[in-house]
Amino acid sequence: MSVSEDRTVQSTPITLVSVPGIADPAPLGLAAFALTTFLLSALNANWMTHATGSTWIPYALAYGGIAQLLAAMWEFRNRNVIGATGFGTFGAFWIDLAL
Repeated sequence: MSVSEDRTVQSTPITLVSVPGIADPAPLGLAAFALTTFLLSALNANWMTHATGSTWIPYALAYGGIAQLLAAMWEFRNRNVIGATGFGTFGAFWIDLAL
């Protein structure tokens, strides 16, 4: 028994939803590392006076530590393992040094 049917497939267009990406976090991580390293080096080179000798501590905690940890998580989100590892390690280092 042979039945000849006209098989047409009604297709609906598939709309792909893309997840919006985030900006590259590497400049934030590198800038945070550069500033805190410069401030600690200025302290070690005796460029700071007694009054400004401990000004690097809040920068190390907030900018060098927390900002770099955020940059590490965003690098992880961007699937950049090297950036996530580097920024995460140095972020933890600066938080530890500040505390």
